[in-house]
Amino acid sequence: MTATIIKRNCEGIRTTHRDRQYKNGLAHGYKAIAIIKGEAVDLVDLRISYTSSGTAYACVWLYQPVNFDAGIPASGWSNGSGSAGGYGYDKGSAAAATAIRSAGVQLSEDIDGRGASAVREAVKAVGEALAAGTWPVYVVEMYA
Repeated sequence: MTATIIKRNCEGIRTTHRDRQYKNGLAHGYKAIAIIKGEAVDLVDLRISYTSSGTAYACVWLYQPVNFDAGIPASGWSNGSGSAGGYGYDKGSAAAATAIRSAGVQLSEDIDGRGASAVREAVKAVGEALAAGTWPVYVVEMYA
């Protein structure tokens, strides 16, 4: 899977989605990190939470570090959010897909409803796009 950053400095997060995350707590999270000069640097931070009725909410933050050697002129950031309700599919990955799209990223494969492994691959692909091939990217998963 690959990711293309189609819009930078995108403010796609909805306040209601972020507020629901604070209220309901983290259920599942993913971070894409790079080790730069011996330090772990966040590239992607994706958090998924669920309401008591089962609606999934996802918020994502993207960070692009400055790297003049690689031709990245300035740091960039974006954020986005999404939600998914209903029955019969993986709502966490559906909410994550919407959040990633609203942060200005296009994925080469659809992850909507495809489960945790698809989300993990997407987070890594977005991290690799932000690192621009300069640093290896690692994905860390978090569970609450």
